[in-house]
Amino acid sequence: MSFEVRERDLLARIGRLRTKSGTVETPLLFPVINPAIQPIPPKRIHEEFGFEAVITNAYILKRRFQNLPAEKGLHDFLDFKGVIMTDSGAYQILVYGDVEITPEEIVDYQEQIDTDIATILDWPTGWRVSRRHAEQTVNETLKRAAELFKVKKREDILWVGPVQGGRYLDLVARSASEMAKLPFDIHALGSPTEVMENYRFDILVGMILNELAH
Repeated sequence: MSFEVRERDLLARIGRLRTKSGTVETPLLFPVINPAIQPIPPKRIHEEFGFEAVITNAYILKRRFQNLPAEKGLHDFLDFKGVIMTDSGAYQILVYGDVEITPEEIVDYQEQIDTDIATILDWPTGWRVSRRHAEQTVNETLKRAAELFKVKKREDILWVGPVQGGRYLDLVARSASEMAKLPFDIHALGSPTEVMENYRFDILVGMILNELAH
Protein backbone atom coordinates (compact mmCIF):
# COMPACT_ATOMS: atom_id res chain seq x y z
CA MET A 1 0.00 0.00 0.00
CA SER A 2 1.11 3.53 -0.68
CA PHE A 3 -0.54 6.87 -0.06
CA GLU A 4 0.76 9.88 -1.91
CA VAL A 5 -0.26 13.45 -1.16
CA ARG A 6 -0.58 15.28 -4.47
CA GLU A 7 -1.82 18.73 -3.40
CA ARG A 8 -2.28 20.62 -0.10
CA ASP A 9 -4.37 23.62 0.92
CA LEU A 10 -4.31 24.35 4.68
CA LEU A 11 -5.64 21.10 6.24
CA ALA A 12 -7.11 19.84 2.96
CA ARG A 13 -5.25 17.27 0.89
CA ILE A 14 -5.67 15.58 -2.46
CA GLY A 15 -4.07 12.18 -2.40
CA ARG A 16 -3.67 8.92 -4.21
CA LEU A 17 -4.29 5.61 -2.40
CA ARG A 18 -3.03 2.37 -3.88
CA THR A 19 -4.80 -0.90 -3.06
CA LYS A 20 -4.41 -4.41 -4.47
CA SER A 21 -7.38 -3.81 -6.78
CA GLY A 22 -6.42 -0.40 -8.05
CA THR A 23 -5.46 3.17 -7.23
CA VAL A 24 -8.03 5.77 -6.22
CA GLU A 25 -7.87 9.52 -5.63
CA THR A 26 -8.84 10.94 -2.26
CA PRO A 27 -11.05 12.46 -0.92
CA LEU A 28 -13.24 9.62 -2.12
CA LEU A 29 -16.94 8.92 -1.74
CA PHE A 30 -17.78 5.27 -1.04
CA PRO A 31 -21.39 4.42 -1.96
CA VAL A 32 -22.79 1.97 0.60
CA ILE A 33 -23.82 -1.41 -0.81
CA ASN A 34 -26.25 -3.56 1.13
CA PRO A 35 -25.35 -7.01 -0.19
CA ALA A 36 -28.90 -8.24 0.40
CA ILE A 37 -30.74 -5.27 -1.18
CA GLN A 38 -29.33 -3.75 -4.36
CA PRO A 39 -31.77 -1.37 -6.11
CA ILE A 40 -28.80 -0.18 -8.18
CA PRO A 41 -26.36 -2.99 -9.06
CA PRO A 42 -22.72 -2.33 -8.05
CA LYS A 43 -21.63 -2.92 -11.64
CA ARG A 44 -23.80 -0.02 -12.77
CA ILE A 45 -22.49 2.18 -9.96
CA HIS A 46 -18.99 1.58 -11.33
CA GLU A 47 -19.56 1.64 -15.09
CA GLU A 48 -22.38 4.18 -15.46
CA PHE A 49 -21.90 6.48 -12.47
CA GLY A 50 -18.11 6.31 -12.41
CA PHE A 51 -17.53 5.43 -8.75
CA GLU A 52 -14.14 3.82 -8.22
CA ALA A 53 -14.91 2.28 -4.85
CA VAL A 54 -17.79 1.05 -2.69
CA ILE A 55 -18.22 -0.05 0.91
CA THR A 56 -20.24 -3.04 2.06
CA ASN A 57 -20.77 -4.86 5.34
CA ALA A 58 -18.82 -8.03 6.07
CA TYR A 59 -21.08 -8.91 9.00
CA ILE A 60 -24.18 -8.86 6.81
CA LEU A 61 -22.34 -10.86 4.14
CA LYS A 62 -21.46 -13.56 6.66
CA ARG A 63 -24.92 -13.65 8.23
CA ARG A 64 -26.83 -13.75 4.92
CA PHE A 65 -24.49 -15.57 2.56
CA GLN A 66 -22.03 -17.51 4.74
CA ASN A 67 -19.13 -18.83 2.62
CA LEU A 68 -20.44 -17.87 -0.83
CA PRO A 69 -18.58 -14.50 -1.00
CA ALA A 70 -15.36 -16.31 -0.05
CA GLU A 71 -15.91 -19.03 -2.64
CA LYS A 72 -16.63 -16.56 -5.46
CA GLY A 73 -14.42 -13.73 -4.23
CA LEU A 74 -16.03 -10.50 -3.07
CA HIS A 75 -15.49 -8.64 -6.35
CA ASP A 76 -17.20 -11.35 -8.40
CA PHE A 77 -19.92 -11.81 -5.78
CA LEU A 78 -20.84 -8.11 -5.96
CA ASP A 79 -19.92 -7.85 -9.66
CA PHE A 80 -17.79 -4.79 -8.94
CA LYS A 81 -14.33 -4.39 -10.47
CA GLY A 82 -13.19 -1.37 -8.48
CA VAL A 83 -11.94 -1.08 -4.91
CA ILE A 84 -14.11 -2.62 -2.18
CA MET A 85 -14.02 -1.68 1.50
CA THR A 86 -15.82 -3.71 4.17
CA ASP A 87 -17.20 -2.59 7.50
CA SER A 88 -17.14 -5.11 10.33
CA GLY A 89 -20.55 -4.93 11.96
CA ALA A 90 -19.76 -2.08 14.36
CA TYR A 91 -22.77 -0.11 13.12
CA GLN A 92 -24.96 -3.06 14.05
CA ILE A 93 -23.46 -2.90 17.56
CA LEU A 94 -24.44 0.77 17.70
CA VAL A 95 -28.01 0.02 16.61
CA TYR A 96 -28.70 -3.35 18.26
CA GLY A 97 -26.18 -3.41 21.10
CA ASP A 98 -24.28 -6.53 20.01
CA VAL A 99 -23.42 -8.80 17.10
CA GLU A 100 -23.12 -12.58 16.90
CA ILE A 101 -19.48 -12.69 15.88
CA THR A 102 -16.10 -12.22 17.55
CA PRO A 103 -13.44 -9.68 16.52
CA GLU A 104 -11.18 -12.57 15.46
CA GLU A 105 -13.88 -14.19 13.32
CA ILE A 106 -14.64 -10.99 11.39
CA VAL A 107 -10.92 -10.43 10.72
CA ASP A 108 -10.63 -13.95 9.32
CA TYR A 109 -13.80 -13.57 7.25
CA GLN A 110 -12.68 -10.30 5.65
CA GLU A 111 -9.43 -11.96 4.63
CA GLN A 112 -11.30 -14.94 3.19
CA ILE A 113 -13.63 -12.85 1.02
CA ASP A 114 -10.63 -10.92 -0.38
CA THR A 115 -11.70 -7.39 0.44
CA ASP A 116 -9.32 -4.53 -0.38
CA ILE A 117 -9.86 -2.38 2.72
CA ALA A 118 -11.00 -4.04 5.95
CA THR A 119 -12.13 -2.75 9.34
CA ILE A 120 -11.69 -4.21 12.81
CA LEU A 121 -14.77 -4.90 14.92
CA ASP A 122 -14.52 -1.75 17.01
CA TRP A 123 -16.97 -0.70 19.74
CA PRO A 124 -18.63 2.52 18.58
CA THR A 125 -19.13 5.21 21.22
CA GLY A 126 -22.40 6.64 19.97
CA TRP A 127 -23.95 9.95 20.94
CA ARG A 128 -26.04 10.10 24.12
CA VAL A 129 -23.74 8.07 26.35
CA SER A 130 -22.00 8.67 29.66
CA ARG A 131 -18.33 9.46 29.86
CA ARG A 132 -17.74 6.12 31.57
CA HIS A 133 -19.32 4.27 28.65
CA ALA A 134 -17.31 6.35 26.17
CA GLU A 135 -14.09 5.44 28.01
CA GLN A 136 -15.04 1.76 27.82
CA THR A 137 -15.57 1.97 24.06
CA VAL A 138 -12.21 3.66 23.57
CA ASN A 139 -10.36 1.12 25.71
CA GLU A 140 -12.05 -1.89 24.13
CA THR A 141 -11.49 -0.59 20.60
CA LEU A 142 -7.79 -0.03 21.32
CA LYS A 143 -7.55 -3.55 22.76
CA ARG A 144 -9.12 -5.05 19.65
CA ALA A 145 -6.92 -2.90 17.44
CA ALA A 146 -3.76 -4.27 19.05
CA GLU A 147 -5.06 -7.84 18.74
CA LEU A 148 -5.46 -7.47 14.97
CA PHE A 149 -1.73 -7.74 14.38
CA LYS A 150 -1.61 -11.05 16.24
CA VAL A 151 -4.37 -12.71 14.23
CA LYS A 152 -4.32 -11.31 10.68
CA LYS A 153 -2.56 -13.43 8.09
CA ARG A 154 -2.51 -11.37 4.90
CA GLU A 155 -0.34 -8.36 4.13
CA ASP A 156 -2.11 -7.16 0.97
CA ILE A 157 -5.28 -5.90 2.66
CA LEU A 158 -5.39 -2.35 4.04
CA TRP A 159 -6.67 -2.25 7.62
CA VAL A 160 -8.66 0.57 9.19
CA GLY A 161 -8.12 1.62 12.79
CA PRO A 162 -11.25 3.44 14.04
CA VAL A 163 -10.94 6.34 16.49
CA GLN A 164 -13.65 6.44 19.17
CA GLY A 165 -14.66 8.86 21.93
CA GLY A 166 -17.76 10.51 20.47
CA ARG A 167 -18.53 13.96 21.86
CA TYR A 168 -15.82 13.66 24.52
CA LEU A 169 -13.07 15.35 22.55
CA ASP A 170 -10.29 14.54 25.01
CA LEU A 171 -11.14 10.87 24.58
CA VAL A 172 -11.08 11.29 20.80
CA ALA A 173 -7.61 12.80 21.14
CA ARG A 174 -6.39 9.92 23.35
CA SER A 175 -7.93 7.32 21.06
CA ALA A 176 -6.28 8.91 18.01
CA SER A 177 -2.92 9.19 19.75
CA GLU A 178 -2.92 5.53 20.84
CA MET A 179 -4.27 4.28 17.50
CA ALA A 180 -1.50 6.16 15.68
CA LYS A 181 1.07 4.03 17.51
CA LEU A 182 -0.25 0.91 15.78
CA PRO A 183 0.68 0.09 12.15
CA PHE A 184 -2.72 0.68 10.58
CA ASP A 185 -2.88 1.71 6.92
CA ILE A 186 -5.91 3.96 7.39
CA HIS A 187 -7.49 5.72 10.36
CA ALA A 188 -11.21 6.48 10.52
CA LEU A 189 -13.31 8.67 12.78
CA GLY A 190 -15.79 6.41 14.55
CA SER A 191 -19.35 7.25 15.61
CA PRO A 192 -20.00 10.35 13.46
CA THR A 193 -23.45 9.22 12.26
CA GLU A 194 -25.48 10.18 15.32
CA VAL A 195 -23.56 13.44 15.66
CA MET A 196 -24.52 14.37 12.11
CA GLU A 197 -28.11 13.19 12.59
CA ASN A 198 -28.37 15.62 15.50
CA TYR A 199 -26.88 18.40 13.36
CA ARG A 200 -24.04 18.92 15.85
CA PHE A 201 -21.50 19.86 13.22
CA ASP A 202 -19.64 21.91 15.82
CA ILE A 203 -18.87 18.67 17.67
CA LEU A 204 -18.12 16.86 14.40
CA VAL A 205 -15.51 19.49 13.49
CA GLY A 206 -14.00 19.17 16.96
CA MET A 207 -13.83 15.37 16.60
CA ILE A 208 -12.11 15.68 13.21
CA LEU A 209 -9.60 18.26 14.39
CA ASN A 210 -8.72 16.26 17.49
CA GLU A 211 -8.13 13.17 15.34
CA LEU A 212 -5.98 15.10 12.85
CA ALA A 213 -3.92 16.65 15.64
CA HIS A 214 -2.82 13.22 16.82
